[in-house]
Amino acid sequence: MANKEPQSVVDKAQALLKLAADDPDSEESRTAAVKVVMMMKENGLVLVPRSVVEDSLKRIGEATAIAQKAEQEKVQNMLIGAMAGFFLGGGKFGK
Repeated sequence: MANKEPQSVVDKAQALLKLAADDPDSEESRTAAVKVVMMMKENGLVLVPRSVVEDSLKRIGEATAIAQKAEQEKVQNMLIGAMAGFFLGGGKFGK
């Protein structure tokens, strides 16, 4: 099962979880629950609360914004340095 595409493993796990939750008293649901636990162990899957995923996405967005701002400031500082060099060099291009 480790050779399957990651999304197909997740899709199968979701289907088994749904089946396991449908009728907890049925043998089919209990079998699905056991299968999904085995599948999760075999494939290194973990259940993560949606709030944790949403918080992680928010933090990634914030980090991306900070990185973009830093890149913009870097470019701005390079331009200021170039302008300062130009004016300190007498305001002429070349020699």
